[in-house]
Formats: sequence, structure tokens, C-alpha cells
Amino acid sequence: LQRSIQVVDKEIVKIINSLNSTNRKVIALTNAWTGKYGKINSLEDWRINELKDLGYNFSNSFPKLPTKTFDDLKSKDSKRFPMYKSGILWTCNLSKEIVLSKFLEYSKFEPDMIIFIDDKEKHILSVKNFCKEGNIKFIGINYTGSNKFIDSLDKITASIQIYNLIHNKIWISSKDVINDDQIISPLKCMQ
Repeated sequence: LQRSIQVVDKEIVKIINSLNSTNRKVIALTNAWTGKYGKINSLEDWRINELKDLGYNFSNSFPKLPTKTFDDLKSKDSKRFPMYKSGILWTCNLSKEIVLSKFLEYSKFEPDMIIFIDDKEKHILSVKNFCKEGNIKFIGINYTGSNKFIDSLDKITASIQIYNLIHNKIWISSKDVINDDQIISPLKCMQ
């Protein structure tokens, strides 16, 4: 699988690494799916490796806690379940507060405060409600740093990318669509 990734904010990596060197627990909580997807045998292993390549490591907070699949939580895809692995919680698009609650129960960890950073306000409010119900201090931060990378959709570029993915089984970046003379013409993609 090919794709270009980059760190949105290098300071966040430094902050996480700094917190990891203390006694504080730092985990990632993502809406992403688990399991096999196309040529990817394990979305969770693939994502852990991507994050490590970018300098993120969440495995220090609960180093002895085994991987756990929360198969009692049903996602919209009956083959995919929320999971904890190497310091990361995958929700499989379920409510972050529900999966976080299950994780805290599983890990037997009782935080007195949760600092939660997310790019979606609905997730911040969800975890805030969870903390309020559990009498846990809460600080929510709506991180909007990735917004600067969102471009408007170029339909021609997107159609070339999709065509290439379907026919050549390779995802190409927007830059590669413009620079690669082997890419199929936009007119053929639109037929």
C-alpha cells in the first residue's frame, strides 16, 4: 500500500513524547476501523506502524496491558470491533465515550483527569459528558491544525486517483496526478 503521510504539527509529537517520559498515561482514541481491509491484513498494525514512522508512540502508558477486542460492542460492520492495542483505542466509528469507558473498565485505570484533544467538537462533548458522569476532571481541546491541509476537491484529480486505484491498485497523491506522465488521461476516467 502506498500513500504519503506527514505530521500535522511536530510540537504535538514532542508533547506526547514528553508526557510519555513522565508517569502520565497517554493513549490515542481514533474512530478508525480494525481488521483486514483489501491488501491490508490488519488496519490497526498498519496504523501503529504509520504513527511510529511519524514519531508517535502510545505504547508506554500501559506496556503490560494485552491487546483487547471489545466484541460486545457492535459496530455498523459486523466483522469489525473496537479494540485496544499498543496504547491506541479504535472505536470502529462508535461513540468515543462508550469505547473509552470500556477501556477504563478493562484496564482498571481510574483517572482523576482526562485531557482530550480531538479535531471534532462532537467527540469532545461526548467525552466531556462521560467525564461529568464519572466525576472526572476534564479539559477538552478542539484541535484544528489539520484544517490548513484541506483543499477543495478537484473532481478531475479525484477521478484520476480513483481510476488508478481501481485499475492499477495504487493510490496516487494529487501531486503525482499532475507530475506522472504514466497516469491515464482525465477524459478516459470520466467515460
